[in-house]
Amino acid sequence: MKNKDIYRKLLMSAYGLASISVVQALATEQLDVIDVSATADQKDEQGKDDVYQRNITNLYAGKETIERYKGASPADLFQEFNGVYSGDARNSGAVDPNIRGVQGQGRIPVTIDGTEQALTTWRGYNGANNRNYIDPNLIGGITVEKGPDLASGNQSGIGGAVKMRTIDIDDILKPGQKVGVELKLETSNNSVKERIPDFKWGQDYRVVGDATPGDFSTVTLVKPKTKGKYFKDNAMRLAVGVKEEKFDLLAAYAYRSKGNYLAGKGGASKYEGVIDEKSGRDLKQIEPNLPFAASIYRPHTEIPNTSSAMESYLLKGSLRPTDKQTVKMGYRHTKMTYGEIMPSRLDFSEFHGYIPQWPLATVKQQAFNLDYAYNLDNPWINFNAGIWYTRTISDTNTSGGNPREAKSKDVDWTLATTQCVTVNPDAVNPHEFLVLDRDCLARIGDPLVKQNPNTDGKYNYVNAAQVNAYNTRRGIHLSNTMNLTDQLDLTISAALQKERLTSSHFNAKPNPSSTYESPPRAGRRQEWDIAFNFNYRPTNWLMLTAGARYNEYWSFDDYLNYLLTSGELYKPYHYDGVDYPATVNVGQSISYKEVMTQKEWERYDEINKKLFGPDSEVCKTEACEREEEKLSKEFWKITGEDSIQDGYRYHRKGIDQYYHSDGRLHREDNPFYNGTLKNEKVKHPVTGETVDKYQRYYSGTFAKKLKDEDKLKKVEK
Repeated sequence: MKNKDIYRKLLMSAYGLASISVVQALATEQLDVIDVSATADQKDEQGKDDVYQRNITNLYAGKETIERYKGASPADLFQEFNGVYSGDARNSGAVDPNIRGVQGQGRIPVTIDGTEQALTTWRGYNGANNRNYIDPNLIGGITVEKGPDLASGNQSGIGGAVKMRTIDIDDILKPGQKVGVELKLETSNNSVKERIPDFKWGQDYRVVGDATPGDFSTVTLVKPKTKGKYFKDNAMRLAVGVKEEKFDLLAAYAYRSKGNYLAGKGGASKYEGVIDEKSGRDLKQIEPNLPFAASIYRPHTEIPNTSSAMESYLLKGSLRPTDKQTVKMGYRHTKMTYGEIMPSRLDFSEFHGYIPQWPLATVKQQAFNLDYAYNLDNPWINFNAGIWYTRTISDTNTSGGNPREAKSKDVDWTLATTQCVTVNPDAVNPHEFLVLDRDCLARIGDPLVKQNPNTDGKYNYVNAAQVNAYNTRRGIHLSNTMNLTDQLDLTISAALQKERLTSSHFNAKPNPSSTYESPPRAGRRQEWDIAFNFNYRPTNWLMLTAGARYNEYWSFDDYLNYLLTSGELYKPYHYDGVDYPATVNVGQSISYKEVMTQKEWERYDEINKKLFGPDSEVCKTEACEREEEKLSKEFWKITGEDSIQDGYRYHRKGIDQYYHSDGRLHREDNPFYNGTLKNEKVKHPVTGETVDKYQRYYSGTFAKKLKDEDKLKKVEK
């Protein structure tokens, strides 16, 4: 399948072919360019001025503002910006920017010192996150652009951009200083240390025998605490800098450890509703969990899976061989450990106030950037170039599986030991709901374990929720600004980026019947672009800009290619000694029931009682046999191939709906809407209630054998 896209952009303004900026200034005045040796205060002032002077809606926050509003998690960095938010704010240790409602992969790139490391993370029925892992303690400035800008490389997307810089030497040293040290310490309350359950990974589930794995395993459940503690949310940053005429160096270390936070109290009554099927339907469509959030996470109680720990190292340096050249280098290393759970596993309100605490996720990230600037007095050369590289190794709870599952099941042992587990109706907490008879397990289960040993750990518990991923990105960007005249500038730029992703999961082959578990992902991508931009200033109050950008990329699915070349993609399904060929789901079959008329039901019920009722007798005369045969023929004429129960005719043959080319079912094919089943209100012959004549009682997918001509032959870019 072709997965290649080439597009052109001609951006002259957000709404037209020309953009006009009115700048109030004296006829002979022009703002000076802030050079690379500007102080931190000058950089912040320049960033604030750009909010009003640049030809794009943008916001800026400097080091002082960031440290005032940075909060306890990366998402809190956006508190200063109107209309800017982050998805999955407390459950990822990353930011997924949303600018004026636009969010997602490639739509809002996040760069740190010019580097990018966004990772697309599957979140089940909640879609996907575009995660950008950052340590707020290292950020010294943020620029948010609310919309696309005519810039080359990873600097702008369709929804805007978030550009961050790490702390610089001028953030540490005061003007005139050559050596400086900065130490920051923080602590707060309203959090408690996370309590990770013992999942007994690597142990034989038959030997451990301590409850059922899967969605409703009580091993994940903890009783939330209701009182926070001091010194469970601590942070520090140590930075040392040296600045000389020809060079400067900066080294920094940052650390933060925060436990699970406690929910607030104010306004909790608005979120304590109980949603039933009828009254809650509209609210569920808005947000499935929000209307009853306070019924699951009680006011001023611990919120599991919100802890985080970050440790970062930063090394930056600048070299100025001449007053016309600058070389900058940066290296950043961050390790994060944070709480994470899939959204579909949050609703455990039925477990008497117990909430699931999943294992912690871990991310290790490295980033390197090297930038070169060459600015001559020559109006034709103002050259900038940069290369960068990022590497992210992550172990996240994003597969859709459960944090404790057996690699495979010993069916004989499981069936034989079912009698060893009983339900405790008087249980006061979920951990007491199932009672295990250890003597029974030893008597019945141990001999079966010896007969079927745990070879290669095939019956061990594993973390089926975890995905191990390895992602690298590398890029280069070039630009040059030429002063064609005193009033006209031309900027030409180009960029190239390559990305590779590999990942692994304990179940490497996709399960077509699973709607909640995602297989591993692996692939490669390359993107490049060129752009130009004219800046024309005919007067001191008018500025016109015009330009264009050409972008091209290709991507290749390495995981799909592996499945195809290894034969796993179309491998027959083996069950009970029989190989079943590969099939493909082509639609959904709707099974329906029909309300019988009063006359039909009464006649059926009468015959049924005579033939099969408790008062029916074996015929002893020919006349009785002839009557029974007559009734039997009438009975089968009434039922046909269907089944009848409680006044309903359950039609054996359903109605098939086929998927369209977009992979979806369409409303016009639904028999309840297109007139195939002409519904009307009728009286139920048993209950007397007024109900729909036709009612759906089951629906499921149906498949057909995959033809050779429909099989994928080759994976293409």
